[in-house]
Amino acid sequence: MPADQAALLIDRVLVGDGFPQRFGTQFTMVDGRLVLDSVENEGSLEERRKSMGLPTMEEYMRLMEDLYHVPVVRHR
Repeated sequence: MPADQAALLIDRVLVGDGFPQRFGTQFTMVDGRLVLDSVENEGSLEERRKSMGLPTMEEYMRLMEDLYHVPVVRHR
């Protein structure tokens, strides 16, 4: 399994089990916006994303906006 796909799966399982995600791949629709689900240790998020071959959060959020045509935010 490619590392970026593993990151998506890990985050989905963590969020589904009620824990903060590690890689910042999961969002929840709230009032017409995609809001980033809770992330563990946000200070090292970009480093973890890079280690899994993921784009920066800024790039990822822009990609999500383009894909879903709704605002994407980090916090409610």
